[in-house]
Amino acid sequence: MKKVIKLTESELIKIIKRTLNEQDDEYYEIPAAEYKQLLSASGYNAVGLLKLRKFGGKPLKVIGDLNLSNTPVTDLGKLWVTGKLDLSNSKIKDIKDVTVNGYTSVYSTPYQDMLDRRKKQEELDEAQERRENGEWDLENPNIDSEGEKANAVFESIVNGAMVDVLGDDEKERLTTLKSQLEDLKERYDNVEEPDQVSGLYDEITDLEDEIEELEKKNVDVYGLIPRGSNYDLDVFETTYDEFDGGSYMVGTESEADNALYEYFDQLVDDIGYSSFNTYTLESSIDSDEVADYFEDMFRNDIYESPESYSIRRELSDSQEKEIRDLQAEEMILEYYGIRGLQYLTVENGVYDFMDANDNEFEFKYEGNQWRLYKGGVLTTPGNVYEDGEDEYEDERTDRIVEINDEIDEIKNNPDGDLDDDEVESEVSDRMDEVRSDPMRWINDYEINMDNFIDRRSFVNTLVRENDYSNIGGYNDSYDKIEINGTDYVVIRTS
Repeated sequence: MKKVIKLTESELIKIIKRTLNEQDDEYYEIPAAEYKQLLSASGYNAVGLLKLRKFGGKPLKVIGDLNLSNTPVTDLGKLWVTGKLDLSNSKIKDIKDVTVNGYTSVYSTPYQDMLDRRKKQEELDEAQERRENGEWDLENPNIDSEGEKANAVFESIVNGAMVDVLGDDEKERLTTLKSQLEDLKERYDNVEEPDQVSGLYDEITDLEDEIEELEKKNVDVYGLIPRGSNYDLDVFETTYDEFDGGSYMVGTESEADNALYEYFDQLVDDIGYSSFNTYTLESSIDSDEVADYFEDMFRNDIYESPESYSIRRELSDSQEKEIRDLQAEEMILEYYGIRGLQYLTVENGVYDFMDANDNEFEFKYEGNQWRLYKGGVLTTPGNVYEDGEDEYEDERTDRIVEINDEIDEIKNNPDGDLDDDEVESEVSDRMDEVRSDPMRWINDYEINMDNFIDRRSFVNTLVRENDYSNIGGYNDSYDKIEINGTDYVVIRTS
């Protein structure tokens, strides 16, 4: 039994550091600028460059980013780049021995072409495996949603005459030709009469030509390659000879509805609301929010200039007191017929005065009514004076008229707060004006309309006004294909 060796954390760190140092010792470090200069001087012979004596036979470790784009370099040999490596548009064919710490770009290079060919062949091999297993055959009881969607795309392609498909007679003809070709080749291989060789060769050539033409039309659903998804719709790309590279998105109607909503929702982020037509914008503006935006402005404007809105002010406290005092004086003069009222004062709601005969009176509100006391004794209108003569009647009448004029003057010139009910009524009326035409107010005041648009409502309006073809961006049409009882929406994108 082997003995288990346990390492402490510090011992493990020492081992890692030692390993890294040993690895660094395997390479000769060189700044990226110097390496690029030497590479250019060597005619971009990177493998030959490694043989320089100064490097001691070690592979190179380039410090920093290395940009070799648009150069004729074909092979870098064993190389370590600590930064990014850019080989785009170069002649590089392989980088299997290159280590890069950062991002590597091999765009538009023979190496990228090789990777693309390898990937395409892998996809074709996977497609052939699906074909042999019948995974996407409509007769397959275990066909999955991907298979159904692929069939929907294929039917859309056939319906659009993008590819030629063999008819039943042509399929039978192809089978017959292949059988005949096998027979002819066997006869050709075993021919004994030399004069028959030329004829058999011509027959074989004719059959092969006809078979080749039929094979071009012998396309099926397995010529579609899954390409992931976009807007949650499955994407397929064609590999048919006469229609290579065509791309389609496909999904159920529910999935397509969601995709269309997501498409316009993203479009709003990309181009902003103002790029859409005015009608759609107006239909999605929240008029209540626009009115709310102006509410405080209206109210402040009314308080600053109430006369512009015919808003009345309420009586101030001092004016209301002045009116109460005048009304009390009027009652004293008219109801009680006081003669020659003088020295009228009020304190704590009690009016003290004297008449022309120096009688002292108190007029105060008690027991839910006004009461008059003469010399401290409660009196009534008929008992204030014993005789009926009144030399002050005209003076009293004139004062009563004067009192009413003063009260009217005060009421006509209130200097208190504005009437809250009238203010709120005016604000409400102005907000209703905004609600009736919010776009005009937004434009007149140059307000950012984004603040007032109900995004969900706006996107839903765009969805209603458009159709699935908007997602694809290729043409103005889409197909609805029914597969195994499910309706699929097929949209061409390229």
